[in-house]
This record gives sequence, structure tokens and C-alpha cells, in this order.
Amino acid sequence: MKYLLTLLAGLLAGALLTATALGAIAARERYPRSVMVVMQANLTALQRGLRERDCGLPESRHHFGQLVALGAEIPRAFAARERDSVEFRRARELFEAALDAADTAPPADCAALNRAITAVGQSCEACHARFR
Repeated sequence: MKYLLTLLAGLLAGALLTATALGAIAARERYPRSVMVVMQANLTALQRGLRERDCGLPESRHHFGQLVALGAEIPRAFAARERDSVEFRRARELFEAALDAADTAPPADCAALNRAITAVGQSCEACHARFR
């Protein structure tokens, strides 16, 4: 009986530790995924504005500003890849360059907005093709 209780206590402790470890692993993945989801939402809003021919400067500036701010979070969100991969850093730098170009010279019309969105989208796709 004593051995059975010890076995059950060990199984319970193992199950609790496993659940805790799995929760910690899942939490570690939330921040990088959240950064990407919010970046995608801003890029989608820009694309929607372009499709609807609502290429308004204040709205596009807001979304590009959000993308710049979130782009600054990439080294923190993907610290291991940032530290270990020269290719990842290059891909991030290309993304930042596309955003800087749009932020420095904000698109004044739909054609310029399309070029800026295309450049940012291509830099996203290039990184995701390699590291997703």
C-alpha cells in the first residue's frame, strides 16, 4: 500500500511538472508569434486601403509607423535566431530598409503606396521562406 501511494504521488508530481514545462514552452512562443500577427494586421490594413483606393496618408503613416515599431522588436522576439544567424540579421535589415524608405518618404498616392507595400511584403516573404 505504501508503495502504491508513493507511485501515485510520483505520477502526480510528474504530470504537474510536465504541464508546467509545456506551459513555459508555449509561453516562450507567444511573444514572437504576437509580433508577427500584429505586423500582418498592419500590412493587411495597408493592402486593404490600397484595394479600396483609400490611400490616405495619415492612415498609411500610422500603419507604417506601427510596422517600424514592431520591426524594432524582432531582435528581442527572435533573440536566438538574431544571435545565431547572419542570414536572419540580413533579412531583418532588408525589412527595416523597406520600412525606412516608406517612413522617410511617405507614399503620396496609391502608386507609391503600392511600391512601398510590395517592398515590405517581399522582405517579409523572403524571411518567411527561409525561417518560417
